[in-house]
Amino acid sequence: MMQQVPNILTTLRIALTFLSIALVFINPEQLFVYLFGVFIFAAVTDFADGYVARKYNAVSDFGKIFDPLADKVLTFVFLIILFSTNLIPATIILLLIARDVLVDGVRGALAVRVVVPAIRAAKWKTTLIFLLIISTLFELAFFSTQELRYVTQALAFFALLFSYVSAAQYARIFYCTLQKNRTRE
Repeated sequence: MMQQVPNILTTLRIALTFLSIALVFINPEQLFVYLFGVFIFAAVTDFADGYVARKYNAVSDFGKIFDPLADKVLTFVFLIILFSTNLIPATIILLLIARDVLVDGVRGALAVRVVVPAIRAAKWKTTLIFLLIISTLFELAFFSTQELRYVTQALAFFALLFSYVSAAQYARIFYCTLQKNRTRE
């Protein structure tokens, strides 16, 4: 049973992303309160599926593909939702999304030859983006202070920094992987 829990949590996270999109179209009075709750729950499922997969050695091909995809779709949807609020600079949102599209595109292309696992800086990047989204949604749902605005701006900066540090590390890994494959051929 524990072998399926990570896949169930990943599937739930994908469903929560669709729920978030539906909430935006429904536009309830307390939209950001609902989105805050949905995102917190989705972030917990991300942590839980990783924890269970490692603890019970419940790694699956489905999880290898759909867990990172679920994270990307979740973050992209929420960053796009938050785009119109102007709490996160549009340039940062676009640079975060562009980096993920580029890195994941190259990872996908290399997946035919070799699987490139997530690196520590990329995990920090994801954590910082999650915290950025949580901080922004908290501001929109409950209250905003100048201090919280500074926290949100700092999180945006550090998420962007780790995003491109990890992209540079991935570029090095991709280059080395291609060089190794050329010498084998």
